[in-house]
Amino acid sequence: MSLLFLPGLFLFAEDYQQEYLRSYGKLRVQPLLALPLGENEVAGWNDCGSFFDLLNFYGAVSSNTSVGITANFEYVIRGRYGIELSFVYMREVVDIEAEVTALRISGSPNFVMPMLGANYHFLNDSSKDLYAGGFIGLGVIATGWSYEQIEISKDVALGVNAGLDYYLSETWSLGASVKYTDFGEIGFSVFPPGYSGLICDNGVFGLGHMNMITFTLGAGYRFW
Repeated sequence: MSLLFLPGLFLFAEDYQQEYLRSYGKLRVQPLLALPLGENEVAGWNDCGSFFDLLNFYGAVSSNTSVGITANFEYVIRGRYGIELSFVYMREVVDIEAEVTALRISGSPNFVMPMLGANYHFLNDSSKDLYAGGFIGLGVIATGWSYEQIEISKDVALGVNAGLDYYLSETWSLGASVKYTDFGEIGFSVFPPGYSGLICDNGVFGLGHMNMITFTLGAGYRFW
């Protein structure tokens, strides 16, 4: 009896491999909540020396709890190895404030970040997809700022993530993930209208080490 059972077991395993461990693409759109971790205060200063000391220069940069959205496309090879391209939008990630005599600068720019990552899918069947991996952030673009110019000197950020997709049908899924992002040393510089290059590169400057943990929850669509 056991000998008769073995061929059926092998056929079942082969069908499973063909059905769930084949290559596919997945598109996810997920709202996010980002929380700062560790050293979330960033020092502010101005590099114009004694001139701005006479004008009572003050500057500060601090990181915030932020909300936003992420959209990503992942191509999964043989149901296991995923290559992922993401675009992340986070609202009012930092507060920037500076004051020089009568001039006051304040605001909270938004971050737009493209990311490239790789995942390994540990458990992948008809109802669930459990995965973990790492990613690299390919720079930061600041938006939503009312002044002429803000620059963020961050070329690369590194992070790790883990997630679970629960399939509502063969194609649609509900998913959640948690991501840890280490921005490393990140710098900010702000130049108000009419001040850049007047005496020196006037403005507020900041530098610090930023880490964030991000939670996402949203929908996914898989296609073969």
